[in-house]
Amino acid sequence: RCQITGNGISGVSSAGTLTLSTSILWGNTSGVVVTGTSTITGCTIVDSYFSGIYASKLQLPLQVDSSVLWGNVEQIHMETGALDIHHCLIQGGPGAIVQGAGSTVSYGLGNLDADPLFVNAAASDYHLQPTSPCIDAGDPAFLPLPGATDIDGQPRVQGPVVDMGADEVR
Repeated sequence: RCQITGNGISGVSSAGTLTLSTSILWGNTSGVVVTGTSTITGCTIVDSYFSGIYASKLQLPLQVDSSVLWGNVEQIHMETGALDIHHCLIQGGPGAIVQGAGSTVSYGLGNLDADPLFVNAAASDYHLQPTSPCIDAGDPAFLPLPGATDIDGQPRVQGPVVDMGADEVR
């Protein structure tokens, strides 16, 4: 559970195994840069100056679910490797995923391309408004660990299904 902002190269970078969850990354050159085995769940990755997620030389498919990618110059840039993305809000939909010659994308169920309705993105408030399409739209198979919380320390699942992104709306 992190808030990461203002980094020159990337908010998070990993050449090994990365499991990133319930985090907000904004205003970085790239939100997440991965070259290993990675899973991104329940994250809000916004307003990056290059890519929300940049991936290359992946050992296993990059797994992304229940996350929001919005306002990045490129939402996802897959240089090489495989991407499995489902139950995410992606500005621009599948067309916002830049694919290199050595990449494949599995654009799964439950993905949305709609305004996430942040409270005030201009002021870096990436909480969801009560009418956000992200509410109860995450992966229905998501089972939080006991005591799991959102970015504010509230229980991770407040409704019948986890919300997309790092904020869980009551």
